[in-house]
Amino acid sequence: MTKKLPKRGLPPMHPGELLREEILPALDRPKTQIARLLGVSRQTLYDLIEEKQPVTPVMALRLGAMRKRPRSVAQSAEAI
Repeated sequence: MTKKLPKRGLPPMHPGELLREEILPALDRPKTQIARLLGVSRQTLYDLIEEKQPVTPVMALRLGAMRKRPRSVAQSAEAI
């Protein structure tokens, strides 16, 4: 008989929590615009950030692609 080891540390974080707490505030854009950039409905985005829906491999690719999009020319000019 194998002995079960006790769990240690924190429970795993849902990707939607990270998206809601860290990524979306840093983007400083309306959720409607972010959903449009991801190519999903607002409801899908809300379900994801409310941890009601998992991050599928396709959604993970979309999130990664959104992160790599170049900043607009106006934002680049402000940074100088």
